[in-house]
Amino acid sequence: MNTKKYTFLEGDVVVSVLEGATKKLRPVKLDVGSVDMDPKTGDFKPIRVVANIVLEDEAKPGEYLTELGQSVEFQIRYRSSDLKSARKENKPLALGFWDGQRWVRFTPEKHNFELRPDPNVEDSGYGVVSITRWGDPPTGWGR
Repeated sequence: MNTKKYTFLEGDVVVSVLEGATKKLRPVKLDVGSVDMDPKTGDFKPIRVVANIVLEDEAKPGEYLTELGQSVEFQIRYRSSDLKSARKENKPLALGFWDGQRWVRFTPEKHNFELRPDPNVEDSGYGVVSITRWGDPPTGWGR
C-alpha cells in the first residue's frame, strides 16, 4: 500500500496515512486551545506546544476518530531552541501530548518514538511516533 503524507505548519508536522486501508483517514489541524504549560504532576515538562491534529474518516467529516484501524505516523519538527532547553535541564528532549488533564510522554515502547536528526540543519530534526489510537490532544516538545 502507498502512504499519503499531509503537511501542516510549513512542514513542521507531517502525518503519514496508508492509502487503501479500510477507513480513509484524513488529518485535520485544530486550534491548540488552552493547555497547562506548568504542570504540577507527571514527569513531562512542556517547552513548546506545536500542534493539535485530529484524524477523521473522509466519509464522515467532523467526526474525530480515536480507534484508527491502522498505524499512522506523526513527524513533528524540533528546533535547536527545544534541544537547548532540554539540555539546559540535563534532560533528553521528549515529545508529549496533553490528555486534557496532564501531559503524557510518547515512548519508544508504546508509540515507537524516536528522534531523527536533520542532516541539513544543525540541532534540528523530527520526533517520530506511530499511533493506532488518537483523540484530540495538543502535541508539544518537552523534557
